[in-house]
Amino acid sequence: MKVKGIIMDLDDTLVLTKKAHYVAWKTACQQMNIPFLIPFEGLWGRTTIEIARMITPERAEELAELKKRIYREVCTIYAQPAPCVNELLRVTESLKRAIVTSSLLDSALATLRVIDMTPDVIISADMVDKPKPDPQPVFMALRKLSIDSSEVIAIGDSPHDMIAFTRAGLRKVFILKGHVDEIKAENVVLVDTLCEALKHIKEIIGIYPSY
Repeated sequence: MKVKGIIMDLDDTLVLTKKAHYVAWKTACQQMNIPFLIPFEGLWGRTTIEIARMITPERAEELAELKKRIYREVCTIYAQPAPCVNELLRVTESLKRAIVTSSLLDSALATLRVIDMTPDVIISADMVDKPKPDPQPVFMALRKLSIDSSEVIAIGDSPHDMIAFTRAGLRKVFILKGHVDEIKAENVVLVDTLCEALKHIKEIIGIYPSY
């Protein structure tokens, strides 16, 4: 069966945003006089409101809103396109493309501007009742794309991505190493970089290098 679509995570998959998010969280906490004591690595893949509740349960919504505003300001300074992302976007132009992210919509749109991408569908954490690792946002993307899960491949970088994509029954799932140490499904392939994932994706959709 021909691959008709690709679902992609955004942060640290297509765009390197870790520093931008860190600066935004740290600045927001400083402005609200809240200690930022939670190891940042342990927060990756979680939604904005989840992180805010871990930092300050009493003022979570206020912190999340402030962090969102600051992120929009610092994103263009600190966020960078991931290596090979431009080629990935070029070779997948013929596919239906969706972004499924744990970020808020405003933050995701700011991040997408870094790579000048306008996906066919974007599903953010504030658009669903159950964000990743629940497959709900993936199923929503499939419905909006009007394609079956068996016709879709995916790429992400976190355990949340792997769980959501595999539970949705996607055809093939590529996960960047770093936050994931163990494969939990036969259709999952761990890759070192986005560039390595791109090579696999080219083979799947029938684009081969010329010699």
